[in-house]
Order: sequence, then C-alpha cells, then structure tokens
Amino acid sequence: MPDDTSAVVFTRLWFYNDINDVADINLAYTNSTTIIPFSNFTWESVTATNVSDAEVRAQFVLSTDSSAVYGNKTLRLELIAFGDTDHYEQLPKLIHTPTSLQIELVLDGFVNNYTNGRFALELALVNNETNSNNYFLEKLLSIDDEYTPGVFTTVQLRSPSNRLNNLGSYFLWKPVCYTSSDRITEYSTDMKANIGNISLSLRSSEMSNSIVNAYYGPNMSYVLLSFVNVSFGLEKDGFYKATNYLSWTATFGIGSPPAESFSVLVIVVIIVGFGIPGLLIVIGGVFILVRRFRSKNDELRLNIQSSKVIS
Repeated sequence: MPDDTSAVVFTRLWFYNDINDVADINLAYTNSTTIIPFSNFTWESVTATNVSDAEVRAQFVLSTDSSAVYGNKTLRLELIAFGDTDHYEQLPKLIHTPTSLQIELVLDGFVNNYTNGRFALELALVNNETNSNNYFLEKLLSIDDEYTPGVFTTVQLRSPSNRLNNLGSYFLWKPVCYTSSDRITEYSTDMKANIGNISLSLRSSEMSNSIVNAYYGPNMSYVLLSFVNVSFGLEKDGFYKATNYLSWTATFGIGSPPAESFSVLVIVVIIVGFGIPGLLIVIGGVFILVRRFRSKNDELRLNIQSSKVIS
C-alpha cells in the first residue's frame, strides 16, 4: 500500500422540506426529510470520453431501475481528469492540475414531493494519516472574479499533512451552484458546507460496501475520516422546484492546492485603472509645483525691479 492515500466518498443525499427557508440542513426546522444512501443507486455502464490529450471524462448515470424511482433524468456524476494546469471551460471554472480530479454532481428532474424542497449532500473524506487532527477548512478571498463572476471566495478542505508539507489531499470548490444547464450568473445560487469527525461505527453500514472499505480492509478503523455536509440553495431563491435542476462542481486532489493568479487581462485592467490615474496625479502635482516655483521667481524679479526704481 502506498505511504499516502486519500479518497472522497459520496455517502448520502438528503431531500428535506425547508419550512423556514434557511437553506441550511444544519439549521432547518423540518418535519419531512428523505435520506437516500448512494448505495441505493444503481448505475448504467460508465461512459468514458477521451476529450483531448489533456482531458478524460467518465460519466455515471442512474440506471433505468433507479430513474423509475427518483425521476426520468435525476442524478448524474461526472469525473474529469486533466493532464495540464488550467481553468475548466464551464462555470465555475475551477482551476485544475494533473494531480486533481474534477467532480460534477447534477440533480436534474429529481422527484419533488415537498413544497419547500431542498437538497443537501454528505461526503466522506478519507486519508490514511494517523494524525488525530481533522481536515482544516480554509476560505481564500480574492479581489478577482474573472473566472467566476460575482464569487470572490474559494473554499478548500486540507488534510493535516497537506497543511504542513503539501502531502495528503485537498478538496476545494467555489461557494456557488447552478440552477440551469446554462451556467450563467443569472442561474446561480449559494451553497454552504460544514465539517466534523464522526465515529466510523456510526456509519459502518454506509461505508462497508464502499471501495474505500475494500481497499483499507482492517486498517479502515485507523484512517482519518471526516464527513462534510453540503447544503444547496439560498434563502428566497424559490427552492429546488423553481427550476428542478441543480449542479455543483468541486475538485479533489493531492499535493499542494493550486493557487489562483491574475491573468494578463486583469493585470492590464489594474494598470489602466490605477496606473493612469496615479500618473495623472503625479503630473498634476509636478505642474502645480512648477507653477508655484515660477510665481515665486516672478515675485522676486518684481521686487528686485521695484528696488532699482526706488534707488
């Protein structure tokens, strides 16, 4: 077994009636919640597409049996691996590297039995570190929203060793999801995430049939295991029924999380926006100083000439 191994597991999906419209499953008062373990889903054969030399996609679509229960289109998972470092072409245009995997979750036409129905997702982050510390949540702010208009924050979860020496794993996303297949700002809404350590014994039924459990075997009880609750939606956004569509994108990777940097366009805008006004201020200041200096010289000359006339 390698010295450093990590995994992300989609454990279950919540569909709840958000009576008070708080858009957070941890705060919502609800009398109706449907819990759907991902182990309940059956999937069609994986469709793999070699898009280019630097991009490969694998798409998981619910089987006919699952679609009959949960809706005609329902749930789709897409995994995308890359051979370069760049931003993905679709919003939220997350940055990727050759050591990361982009994960897209789409809920399209899911059966909706609640008046104020919303979705939430539970993820399990697994790492073979023996460190007792939890995954660490970081929120990175930026003045640049070039790639994801209106969003100035990147959220990332890092394992203890990833924070210390860039080993281990990270899981990052932008706090935004989309309510239409047309991923534009007008069809965007919020999402929230909470993290906590939970004893494996409390979720043994969910993890026992996972590939992760098969991989770690008896060592599963010693690995670092953290669960993340992701709530989709924003207060007063009309709930899931407004469009019956929801998509969310995240990146799971190993090594140092990729850092955002300013593009050439943004650098040019900054130079034009701040450089030219600054230059005008300097030129204006120099002009005022020169005028003052000339005024003093003119006054001095007049005084000298007046003195000569009097004498």
